[in-house]
Amino acid sequence: MTFIVKEIVKYSLTKLGTVRIQNNSSRKVMSINLSQPAAVQLCYENVNGSCIKTPYSPGPRAILYAVLGFGAVLAVFGNLLVITAILHFKQLHTPTNFLIASLACADFLVGVTVMPFSTVRSQC
Repeated sequence: MTFIVKEIVKYSLTKLGTVRIQNNSSRKVMSINLSQPAAVQLCYENVNGSCIKTPYSPGPRAILYAVLGFGAVLAVFGNLLVITAILHFKQLHTPTNFLIASLACADFLVGVTVMPFSTVRSQC
């Protein structure tokens, strides 16, 4: 034999934006304040149905910053090494190596100007 127990619950909205929930069987009253909604950050701010952005904990954030920072430092010093080697040694002054030096210069500028700021902007 099964029994189904139904409780009567009343909801009332007050003028201040508070929802009062009253349970008739136990005479308990619970109030929920709706006047100030919690600030929710979305993945895409302009799209309301976007996913909710969840911040990383400090451990993975530090690891991610370290890896991205190491990548930026590696890009800067590796390309400086290529540029210096091609410009210093006369045997490396060929049209092909000047093209490589030009690409290394562009990659060096990306490593200096773009990578550190995009790391900070990623908001791990």
